[in-house]
Amino acid sequence: MSLATITLARRSFLRRSYSTAAVQSNSKLPFILLGFGTLSAAGYLYLNSQTPKPKQEKSPLDPQNFLDFKLKKIIPYNHNTSR
Repeated sequence: MSLATITLARRSFLRRSYSTAAVQSNSKLPFILLGFGTLSAAGYLYLNSQTPKPKQEKSPLDPQNFLDFKLKKIIPYNHNTSR
């Protein structure tokens, strides 16, 4: 072997000695969060499907029959607005 080949082999060996392998993660946090999200979504869908939506019999704001409401009291809020 030539001197250049040995020198090149040493350099590549020294460079690899500083590199590290990927750290194996033993964390269960992603699985816990995925399970919590799945259970939350399932609970939300279950509870929304169980509650009956009340039907409004008659609306006081009918577009065909306008009702004029009287104002009881005006409360000044500032120079430009009142409640």
